[in-house]
Amino acid sequence: MRKFKVLIIAILVLSLVISSLLGGCEPAKTSQLKVVTSTSLMAQIVERVGGDLVDVVNIIPPAQCPGHFDVKPGDIQKLAEADLFLLHGWQGEIFSQDLIASANNPDLTVV
Repeated sequence: MRKFKVLIIAILVLSLVISSLLGGCEPAKTSQLKVVTSTSLMAQIVERVGGDLVDVVNIIPPAQCPGHFDVKPGDIQKLAEADLFLLHGWQGEIFSQDLIASANNPDLTVV
């Protein structure tokens, strides 16, 4: 009877140890690609194509002309934290080069 109790206690302790070791094992989460777009149209395309793999932020409001857009400090911060900056390259996006320089993000890819 004593051996049976010791066996039960050993099994319980072993199962607790194993469950505590395996409790912290989760699959590694893939980090999302942080994408900043100059227009809402590009943001929608990237969201549809990238799905859950991308975190998309648009800097020019949907109904605003890019030529009349004023950069805000928050826009610079968004670009400083981004992995990718997508812009159309229209003549109206004259703010883009100054915005990229102000972000001071050497890892930023501009397309």
